[in-house]
Amino acid sequence: MKNKIALSVTVVLALVLFVPQGLAHAQDTQTFPYTKSFVISGYYSPLPNQTRYVRGSYEADIRLNGSGINSADNTPVYPGMIAAPPEFPFGTKMHIPGIGTTAVHDRGGAIKGERLDVWMGHGEEGMARALAWGKRRIEVTVYGIDDAIEVAVDIASLPLARNAGIVVGTKHFKQDLGLGSEGIEVRELQRLLQEVGNFYTGPLNGIYDEATREAVQRFQLNSGVLNSTDDSGAGHFGPRTRLAFETKIDERRAQETARVPHIIIQPGVAGDSVAQLQGVLQQYTEFDTSGLIAGAFDDVTKEALIQLQLQVGIIQTRNDAGAGYYGPQTQDALQKLVASQFAPSFTVTEEVAPHPVASGGVATTPEFIAPIATVPTPPPAPPEPPAFAQQIVLNDVGPEVRKLQEELHRLNFFGLEPTGYFGRTTEHAVFKFQQYHGLVEDKNSFGAGVVGPQTRNTLNALVAARNGKHKLIAAQQDKRQLVDARIETERELIANVVTNPNDIFNNDVTFGARGEHVEKLQQVLQRLGFFSGRVTTQYFGNSTKRALIAFQQSHGLNADGNLDFATRRKLNEIIK
Repeated sequence: MKNKIALSVTVVLALVLFVPQGLAHAQDTQTFPYTKSFVISGYYSPLPNQTRYVRGSYEADIRLNGSGINSADNTPVYPGMIAAPPEFPFGTKMHIPGIGTTAVHDRGGAIKGERLDVWMGHGEEGMARALAWGKRRIEVTVYGIDDAIEVAVDIASLPLARNAGIVVGTKHFKQDLGLGSEGIEVRELQRLLQEVGNFYTGPLNGIYDEATREAVQRFQLNSGVLNSTDDSGAGHFGPRTRLAFETKIDERRAQETARVPHIIIQPGVAGDSVAQLQGVLQQYTEFDTSGLIAGAFDDVTKEALIQLQLQVGIIQTRNDAGAGYYGPQTQDALQKLVASQFAPSFTVTEEVAPHPVASGGVATTPEFIAPIATVPTPPPAPPEPPAFAQQIVLNDVGPEVRKLQEELHRLNFFGLEPTGYFGRTTEHAVFKFQQYHGLVEDKNSFGAGVVGPQTRNTLNALVAARNGKHKLIAAQQDKRQLVDARIETERELIANVVTNPNDIFNNDVTFGARGEHVEKLQQVLQRLGFFSGRVTTQYFGNSTKRALIAFQQSHGLNADGNLDFATRRKLNEIIK
């Protein structure tokens, strides 16, 4: 029995003496206190129903940060608590300048070597504090495990990142847009900037150009997203702007649909509700309302309602019961018509004829989608990821640093050959870039020399703008072939509308005109996918003008909504 005990003691001693070196803790071999340089980042614990998240959703942030209840050693989380590499035992005390004296209680998959992570709190405040902190290299005093040293932290005084995280809850505009962006999302942004406040007055060309950037900037200032044009993100359709813009759209939709009368109105009556109905019909429908008596339910008002009821299918003929009466079904149809003007239309593009550039113009998409499949087009390319997506700081090494140096070299801020190492020269180049773009004032400014969120946004906007120009040049190379194919397709679309090739548009037509020539124009625009009405009216009203503007824009013509010589020539080219 004694031999067994002796053997056991020998084995235990051997295990103690031959602990693998990687498992030995700094506590066992280090004299305390000592100082050590760490790269320190911040993390937080998300809560449900935040308006913003680091990765766009509660679930994604939970996967990134954890639930934030207990740490890895089962200690309840508290602000300032540290996640450290395994060589620092739980309970190790450290003093971090700017944070205070705290202790290690957590681990992390990315927390290795000279990395520490500081827990910054719950919810949006914790997120904003963590993002403002970013990633910093700091000299830390390590005390080891010492119960005599009390934890004393102060993170409440740390700054909060403004507009931190990705906005959630946008129903339509799911991605940021900026200089160089293209497509139907940009075109609908341009259209709605006109609808909600006349912020944009240029062509609906689907190109996020300087005019679009300035329009977005005007909206940002008007809605309080920005305080001045010098603020970071000015002119960029980012998360906070997207949320504010959709909120504005919803407000305008509610305001305008509230104008639709909510009572039954019959022909022959008069009053404010009739005048209100007439105002909505004049603004949002195509029908000829000239000559109506304001405030009186006259024959003109009744005819406009009949046209609306025919268009949406409430009645099939003019003699059906309820024709010309304003009841619940007609009210609902009119509300939907008004609301549709404030809803982005991100329609699948497979059924849209290609819309190439005309001389000096850009490719666009029609305002309304043709009901017949046309020339096949390749599926849209997935959105390109941003060129710079992570924070880069002093002493970082890798391909992201090399890419940063190459971009700074291209912009004439970095004069050396790229090395992939973020040294003092690269830090100074980043600072000069930030200073040039108004992101920092001097080297003592917060974030100077660090590629943080604002610096990344500026770099990405410049890269996107440069890439966008390259795409436009490439798109113009096969312009003529696409133009020929488009015209041939459009001829097929209108074959059952224009049966006589000699039946061409000979005269200019403007807003307010009436006659069969107007109806022919509406029919042609309808088959080409630009005119939305199901019923043509022989009256040149707002819908016809909007449809003609969309046609003109898609063909690179002067988009004034008038059937002028150049527009007639293009239509006649299609007819022939």
